[in-house]
This record gives sequence, structure tokens and C-alpha cells, in this order.
Amino acid sequence: MLYCPNYSCQTPNAESRHFCERCQTRLPKRYLWALGEETACIQPGQYLGQRYLCKAPRIFLDTQPGLPPDSVDIIPDSALPYLKLNAYRAHIPQAYGWAMTHNESLSVDTVLMLEHGAITTPQKAPVLSRKAAASLPKNELSIGPLPSILEQWSTASAMRQLNWLWQIAKLWQPLASEKVVSTLLNPSLLRIEDSLIRISELQSDHRQTAGVGASLFSQLGYLWQQWVSSAKPGLQPFLDGLCHHLIEGDVQHPGQVVACLDRALLSAGQVQDRYIQFASQTDKGPSRPRNEDACYPSTPGTVHLNSKKNNTSTATLDSSLVMVCDGIGGHLGGAVASSLAIDAVYQHLHELPLGRMRPLGLITELRKAVCAANDLISERNDQEDRRDRERMGTTLVMGLIQNHELYVTHLGDSRAYLITHQGCHQITLDDDVASREARLGYGLYRSALLNPGSGSLVQALGMASSGSLHPTVQRLVLNGEGVVLLCSDGLSDNDLVDSLWQSHLFPLLDDENCDLASAVSRLIDEANQKNGHDNVSVSLIRWSAHHSSEFTLDKNLSVPPKLTSSIPGLATKGRIHSGIPSAPVSQPPTNAVATRIVTPATSEVTAKPTRLEKSMGLRSLISLLVGIIFLMGLGGVLAYVLLPSVSNRIDTWLGLSGTSAPNRQRAIESEQNTASDASSNVENSSEDSVPLRIGSFVRILRTDTGDRLDSSADRAQANIVLYPEPSFSTDSSVPAINTPPSPTNPQPADPQSSSSDTPSAEALPEALPSEAPQNDSPVITPTPLTSGTILEIIRQQEDEEQRRWVRLKVCQIVLNQGTSTITEGTASNAPSDAIPPDAESEPTLSVGHLGWMSEEDLRTVAEINPAVDESELGTCGSTASAS
Repeated sequence: MLYCPNYSCQTPNAESRHFCERCQTRLPKRYLWALGEETACIQPGQYLGQRYLCKAPRIFLDTQPGLPPDSVDIIPDSALPYLKLNAYRAHIPQAYGWAMTHNESLSVDTVLMLEHGAITTPQKAPVLSRKAAASLPKNELSIGPLPSILEQWSTASAMRQLNWLWQIAKLWQPLASEKVVSTLLNPSLLRIEDSLIRISELQSDHRQTAGVGASLFSQLGYLWQQWVSSAKPGLQPFLDGLCHHLIEGDVQHPGQVVACLDRALLSAGQVQDRYIQFASQTDKGPSRPRNEDACYPSTPGTVHLNSKKNNTSTATLDSSLVMVCDGIGGHLGGAVASSLAIDAVYQHLHELPLGRMRPLGLITELRKAVCAANDLISERNDQEDRRDRERMGTTLVMGLIQNHELYVTHLGDSRAYLITHQGCHQITLDDDVASREARLGYGLYRSALLNPGSGSLVQALGMASSGSLHPTVQRLVLNGEGVVLLCSDGLSDNDLVDSLWQSHLFPLLDDENCDLASAVSRLIDEANQKNGHDNVSVSLIRWSAHHSSEFTLDKNLSVPPKLTSSIPGLATKGRIHSGIPSAPVSQPPTNAVATRIVTPATSEVTAKPTRLEKSMGLRSLISLLVGIIFLMGLGGVLAYVLLPSVSNRIDTWLGLSGTSAPNRQRAIESEQNTASDASSNVENSSEDSVPLRIGSFVRILRTDTGDRLDSSADRAQANIVLYPEPSFSTDSSVPAINTPPSPTNPQPADPQSSSSDTPSAEALPEALPSEAPQNDSPVITPTPLTSGTILEIIRQQEDEEQRRWVRLKVCQIVLNQGTSTITEGTASNAPSDAIPPDAESEPTLSVGHLGWMSEEDLRTVAEINPAVDESELGTCGSTASAS
């Protein structure tokens, strides 16, 4: 039985029904993959956790899709990779929830369930065309795992084989960062769904030692070498050469493999015949007075053509670019912002020689085009003095057809879907709070959706500086038949695309006579009828790409390029991916294919070094020695000012033990600033290594540090605590960091008992002035305060236990009210229902409050050094904070 998701209905329905027989609500059918070999013993027809019905070994149907899945207090390490790799949803299943089981045959109490897995379901079988169904194994039309890459490899075309290898190479870096890259070395975990590589589950890397990366590349070479004999003849020389370089250790970074496969795909794409159509339309919807969406091309009912046959192409920018924007903010602001975005992006791309650009250079220009649009809208906001929620902005999703690829660029919550013969996949990840919580590993996506404000955008065009934007760029290889849907949330809300793709989008794959513009109009009509709460914009891109004859790839294309910054993943950071996220942004030389490729440094070099090379080597050695001496000196200074034990001995030896506490504190702060400025120039992706600088800002991401508390009750009540003074006491009776100090146990300890080298509040009159003393009472943030609160760092200090403390000033507060967020200038503006009754005796946090928090707790709940707009600074933006 399948229970109706409508909370007021809950009627049980037969599994074969698509809509509730009582209220006609759509019945979502979520087939889940259960982790753990123990679940394979559950037979079809049995239940897991009294909710999940077994349909096949390790495959379960959620019979209560309207209820949120169970969650756990502490997410285990084995589940974190699924959360942090959430952006790779087209390839990797997402964590759905936990099944709580008491089955005696299982040795575990909880089982992690995965959604969007590599599963063949009955939802796909009824819509398979006769042509597609005939080419699939009979067992694939029933419920079960998708076929493995070994089962599909020999029958695939050369272009498809290249595409699969390319996707594996692109997945290498993100999986390696989560220590699950060995997944790509297990063919049984690599499943095939049309042109996509789908991973059934992630496999943990059991050893992480020095040099393990190189050995894994060798293992990849041995694995692919087994596939050479069954590859298409024209692909065999190239693949054999690539495997040789992998095995011999010539590859040191996955970007080198991607670069080789890029060259091979470009060569194959030059002899590919393509027929591409696209159409767009926008509508204001039945409930909105005006349309703040925009699309390009904007002529409804028109189908645009981009084709290539016999090396003759009709491609121009007008026949290659598709865009959808969903405007937001203020009276008529959304309409202006969306139109400005389309004009700016088009103008930027129009001035480029797109036909001569390599993938990395094109990705860079797409990001620049997004930034240009953002700057244009932000400038307009500043000219019109738009502040806070009045600032106009827009989301953006666009597709650019270039040679054999479709580049999909995304920012905000407008979406892109890929429709193939075997399913519909959302290939973009919304830039909202819920997705961010999952991507950071704080909780499951479906659990985060239940939180207030989970759909609030974390980035959009026009809302902040371009430096804080992280647009996503994906590359899809055009092979076979496919359709990409670009749409605003007027269509995608309430999972409407999932219920419409079979009837409205799948017929486009096999019927060339199916009019694309009519399909766009039908989707808009369905959105207005079944959603109807917003403007709606839709763009469809349909392609058919095949080779009319066999092709042969030159073996020289398999030589890995030299390891430089032009290799994908070695350039600047950013959410850029090609079917799978990575970070390629630099442009390689335009003659990279034609010129001789330099092999890695591991190759044997017989030429003798010249006199110039020797001189340069000597200069490099001298520079290295000078750098080491400088770092040793800097380390000594830092050790003196930061480590009391070291400084005490030096002071005693030099006769300087009488150094006053205020002067010592100022010296500490001076060195901290110097060290912070130096470290800010070093790129480091570790969150704990991000420097805390005096005068910089932090943004609260979560309002508790409960994951470090002992009991669940304490975790539920823990809030951000700003102390009146940092703790300098080593007494074990001092309250915990998450508990405000009580009157009977003051904090910090009596300065009389403090070490002479450790300053107290009374010992530092210059360091702790009496500004706004009424704000120095223990301040507890009320529970309704949500993420987004901005604070300024105005001091750093250590206690006797060498714990680092940070003095903060509240710049701006974000309060939660219903489903929206509002920023408050003072606490007096807060709504009455924003403060719980039991908090009446506690002082309310307000703008301008000053207090201390340990650096450890601050890093747990806040984003360090975020890009903040002037409108977010509140009182911190007008005058310098008191120190």
C-alpha cells in the first residue's frame, strides 16, 4: 500500500495507482537503495523499519512519502561523503534518511537509505520507446540495479565510450577529496543509464599513505587496459596509449587525464553530425500582476536550429544560447534585473571568438559573463539607493551549445533537467539554505527542507559583489538523443517536473515531428494549472548527435600534458563542473592540440643544462634559503608572543620579566595582525585554517554548537553565547563554554589569582574600555534568530590554557518570522513572537552588543571572512568598531 502524502488525507492506495483515489493528490514513488550487505537478506514483500517495502534485493519503496524520513543526532562518517558530494547528483545518489529497524536478521539498528540511485524502476519501463526497449536486457525493464559498465561497454559507440571515461576522470578529484575515490576502481559500482555514469554506492578508501595517489592512477590504468580489446577499433590506439601512461606513472593529477580525453572528444566531435533545436517562452502566471521572469530567445512559438553535417555548421551565438532568469526584489525590480542579466551575458559572449576557444577558456568566460551581469545589476541598485530586501536581483540558468558540448551555467534556484531514454535527472543544485546545509555536512537535505527559511537563496545576481559569487558550469557531451529543460521555479516547484516528464518530454526523444515550441507551451499551461503561484519560464533544448562513419583517434592524443596551472583543478577555486563539478578556469594554449605535448617531469631527460639554467638554479637556491631564514625568524617571534612558556624564559634571560600586561597584549595583537595578513595570501581550503583578522566579519550559519554537547537535551537548548569577558580561569568549576556563567561562579576568575603574564579585565583598562557596559552582560541569542547574523571581530586574546578568544560586535541580526527572514536594526524592532516566553529573564541580543566567544565555538557556527555587502554591516558600516 502507498499512503497519500496529503496530510489531511493519508488514504492508503494500491501501489499501481499514480494519484490518490480519494483526493487525487499525486503519489510519488521513491525507490531507495539500502546501504549495508545485511539488508540483502530481506526478501521482496518484507518491510524494513515498518515503512520501507522491499521490492528487490537492497531496493525498497517508501510507502509513506508524505512523512519526513527518520534522522539521527550525529551523522556518521560513512554518510558524510553523500552529503558533501550532493552537487554531483546526476552521478551519485543522495542520502534520503535512516530506516530504524529491529529485524533480528540485521546486525545494525539504523540503515542509511539513498534516493536517486542507480536503479531501474517501473516508472521508466512504460515510457521506453520500442527502439530503446529492444536494445535493453529483459531484466532491465523490472526493478533492479542498472547494468554495470562492463555489461554495456562492448555494445556502446566510440563516442559514448569516450564520454563514460571522461565522466570517470571528472569524478576522480571530488571523490578523492572525500576519500572514496576507490569507488571508481570497482566496475560493479559503476552503472550505466544511457549516456550517464551512475554510482550505486560509495566505497571508502581504506588506506591513505604517501604516494597512494600515484598507485591509484596505476590501478586505473590496469582497469581501463582490460577494456581496450572490447573498445571500438578507432578508440583502441588512443585508449591503449592512455593506459600505458597511467601505469607508468606519467599521470600525477586527474586533470591530465581529463585533458587527454578532452582532446579525444574534440577530435571525435569534428566528424560528428548534429541536429539541435531549442525554443523558449515565459508567462506571468494566473496569480501575478506582472512578469518578472525573462528568457532568451524571447520569441514564443519559434524553434531555433543549430546543425552540423558534412563539416558544414549553421552555428552562431543566436542559434547557440538559451537563458532563463527569475527576477526578485522590489517594485518592478525583478523584471529589470532579469532583463539586465540577459543583455549583459549576451553582450559579453557576443564579443568572444567562441568557435576558437578551448573548454577551460570558455568556462572562464562564462563565469566572467555572470559576474558582468552581477556588476551591472549591483550598480543599478546602488544608483537607485536600493537596500536590503529592496535590492533587485535574479537567478540564472543558461545553456550554450559549443561544438560537441552543451555548457550549462547556473546560479540561484532556477533549474536544469536532463531527459534521456531511461530517466529524468535534475543536474543543477539549488543555491538555497537547505542545499547548503547538506553540502556542508550539517544534515540531510530532506531534513533541512523542514526548517524555516530552507528555500531562501544564498546567492543570486545583483545581491552582493562578484567576488562572492560561485556560479556552477557543467559540460554535457552531446551524443545520441537527449533533451535539456531549463525552467524557473514556477514549473519546478512541488516536484512538478517529475510528474510531467514522461508525458510531455519523453516523446521529444523519438519523434522528430513533435513540435518543440508546442511542448514548451504545454509545460507552461501545466505549471499555471498545477502550481500557478509564480511567473513561469521554460526553455527546451533537443539534440540528435551521431557519427555517419567510424573514426580513428591518433595515439599521440593520449600523451598527458605537462602538469601546469592549465590543468583542470589546479587553477582558482570555484564550483565549476562538467557533468560533475571541478575547478577548471584557466585557458590552455589555443594550439594545445597541434603543438608537441611535453611529458611529465618523470620522463628521462638527456640534454645537459645550459649556463643560464645553472644560474637560474643557483638563484632559486639562494631565494629558498632566504625564505627559510625569514620563516624561522617569524616563527620565533610568533612563539615569543603567543606561547607564555617560551616568552617567560626569554624575558627572564633578557631581564624583561616586568613587561606590563597591557603592553604585552598590544604586542600580541600586533603580531596576530601581521600573521593574519601573511596567511591571508596563502590559498587553503581547510575551514580551520581560515585566518581570523581584527576588523573582518563573520556570518552565523547555525545557531547552536550542540553537536559537541553530551546530552540531546543540552544540544536542543544550546545557543550562541557572548560572554562579558574571556575566560582566564583554569578552575574546573568554571561553567562550560555553552553555559552562561552563573552569579555564584563568576567568570573570569579573580584577577588577584591570575598569572602575572595573563591579563584580566581589570589589568587591561586600555584593552577593555567601558563602551556600552550594559551590553557586557551575558547575552544569549534567542532561538528564533536564524543564520545570517553579521558580527565584526574587534579583538583576539588567549587565556591561561592557551585557548583563543575573540571579541565580537553585533553588526546586524536576522530574525525568523514565519517562512521569511527580516533584518533588524535594533532589538526593539523584533516581533513579539520572535522571543520565547522562557527567555524573558535573559537579555536580548541587539545590534551593537559586545562580547567574547572562543575561536573554537565561532568556527563551529559561523562562516569566516564572508563577502558582505555594505547594507549588511549595520552599525559596523558607518563607524569603526571600538576596540
